[in-house]
Amino acid sequence: VMNTIPTTFNEHTIPYTLAGGRTFDSKAGGIDAVIMSRGGWYNFSSIVKSLLSIGCSSIISIEIPNKLLDLEHMTNDYPMVKFLLPSQVITVGEGINIALSELKGELAIVLWNGQIIMEEKSMHNTIESARNTKRMCTAPVLITKSNEVLNTQMLPVLKDGHFYTETAPIIKNNTRTVYMFDFSGIYNRQKFINFGGFDYTIVNPYWQNLDFGFRTFLWGDEININTSLKLKYTSALPVEETTFDDSYTRFYLKNLKPTVKNGKAYMSSDVFFSYIKGMGLNPFNAYKYFKIGRDWVKANEERFIISPYELIANWSAM
Repeated sequence: VMNTIPTTFNEHTIPYTLAGGRTFDSKAGGIDAVIMSRGGWYNFSSIVKSLLSIGCSSIISIEIPNKLLDLEHMTNDYPMVKFLLPSQVITVGEGINIALSELKGELAIVLWNGQIIMEEKSMHNTIESARNTKRMCTAPVLITKSNEVLNTQMLPVLKDGHFYTETAPIIKNNTRTVYMFDFSGIYNRQKFINFGGFDYTIVNPYWQNLDFGFRTFLWGDEININTSLKLKYTSALPVEETTFDDSYTRFYLKNLKPTVKNGKAYMSSDVFFSYIKGMGLNPFNAYKYFKIGRDWVKANEERFIISPYELIANWSAM
C-alpha cells in the first residue's frame, strides 16, 4: 500500500506517551528545545544545563522505542523535561513533528544527545536574530569531535536529470543552505507547522530532510546559517544515505516536477512518461506514485512561489 503524501500537518497519528515535565513551561513567545536520541545518554545533564542557560524553560526529549529508561529517576532529576515515548519506531522527522506540536514557543532549538552547544554567551543574540528575521530555520555551524568545522552549506544541483546536493565551506554569516544537516538548528515553530513539517512517507532521513528544506524555498521562505550558532558533536558523525531509493522517487515528484505558472503550480501529464523512464519503475507503480504526487501538488498549488528549476539555476545569485 502506498501512503498518500500528507497535506496537513502531522496527519499521520502515532500513539505516544509524554512523561514527566513537572516544571515544564512552554510559553507562546519563548524558545523551547527538542533533544533527539541516538541511544545512550552521552552528556544529557550538560545538554539540559546549557539549554536552561540559554533560556529554554521547556524541553522535550524524544526517546527510542524499547530503550532502557529509568523513567522515575529521569523525571525526578529533570523536572523541566518531558520524555516523548513513541509506541513504535518513527522517522526523525516524525519525532520532530510530534515534539513541535506539543510545544508552544515561537522558536525551538533541535539538537541530538550527541551534540553540545558551543559559545553559550552568544546564543542570546542568535535567538533574537532568529526571532526578528522570522525565517523558517536558522542552521548552525557544526563541529566534529576532533574540532574540525564541517562543510554544511548545502547547495542544490541538477545534473543529467538527477538531483543531488554539494557541500561548501561556510565563509560568511547568513548564507543560505537548502537543508539543515542532521536536522539540527533553530526552527520557527508556527511556520514549520504551516508548511506541513516533515513528510513521514519519506523514510530516508536525507531525502526527508531535503524535502522539507527544498519545499521551504519553493514556498517562499529560507533556511540561513548563523555563524554564532555552533554545535559540537561528542560522538561519531551520522552518515547520510544519498542513494536514489524509494524516498527519492517521492522527493523527485514533489519538488522537481511541479511547473509554476501564473501563481499556481501543476504537474503536466508529460511528467508521467519521463518519470517511468528516469526511475525505472513498472508503469503500474509509476502511475500510483505519479497520481499521489500530482494530487499533492494540486492541493498546494497556490503555495509555490518559484519553480524548482528557477530556484536551482539562480541559487548562487539569490
